[in-house]
Amino acid sequence: MNWKRVVLHVVSLLCLVLWVEKTTHAAESQGEQVLVIGVVRGHAIDPRLTKELSEHFARSSGLQPAALNLSATERLCGDAGCMDGLGSKAGAQIVVSAAIQQSTPAVFFITMALLDRIRSSPFQDKALCDQCSQDALQAKLADLADKLLQQ
Repeated sequence: MNWKRVVLHVVSLLCLVLWVEKTTHAAESQGEQVLVIGVVRGHAIDPRLTKELSEHFARSSGLQPAALNLSATERLCGDAGCMDGLGSKAGAQIVVSAAIQQSTPAVFFITMALLDRIRSSPFQDKALCDQCSQDALQAKLADLADKLLQQ
């Protein structure tokens, strides 16, 4: 009878541990948010590219877009201190900002910054998009975002 009771307690304890682990993991993955501050094209925000980059994070990494209405000035934020402040305000773990400079009609230079607020780690990368269409530009932004997120 004692063995049955011990086995029952062990099985119950194992079930409880597995349930807590599963619940914690699910809560962590559902709660992670990304704040895409903006994609600056020239000297202004490109709302379409900003939205598409935010949606890319949700599709590719499961990060949920943080809901925060940003002013035009806030959307131009690109330094780590500003990004951290906006990320804190939005409750986002990951904060992203991108800038696109056009040198000729089909050549774009992209700079993207990603701040991992959990590890207090800033990352930055650059890419050149030569003979770039709108679709190719979106793809380059997505590739750069994936590369930074993997770091």
